[in-house]
Amino acid sequence: MLPNLVKETEIINVGNKVISGCTTCQECQKNKDGRCSIKNDFVNDAIQKMIEADGIIIASPVFFGGINGTLKSFLDRAFYASYDKFKGKVGASIVSQRRFLVMQAIEQINTFYTISNMLCAGYGFLDTSIRDHMGMKI
Repeated sequence: MLPNLVKETEIINVGNKVISGCTTCQECQKNKDGRCSIKNDFVNDAIQKMIEADGIIIASPVFFGGINGTLKSFLDRAFYASYDKFKGKVGASIVSQRRFLVMQAIEQINTFYTISNMLCAGYGFLDTSIRDHMGMKI
């Protein structure tokens, strides 16, 4: 039996929040402190939690062949502002879709990991539901 390796987890839900996109002001790159210059939302708190974490799992539904727009805004700011603070961490991607284009969404998330010199966990597909011709679960 494997020992319990996961000591603590935290879910940060961004899909139900208003998050401004990156303005490319470059302040985070000048400061290199892992903080975004936009201060009117929770992104900086989330970045700090991600820096302290051993690994990061990002999950999203597939919307029009990509990840959720709010998540994209969050990731743009978090990964750009973090500079090199995620280097060497393990990242994993989880996406759910109704019909197709799942690979584009997975690659969209994994690109953030690779640009940040993180290790990408492998992935596979799990479909345990029975679906009709439109992809609806029956």
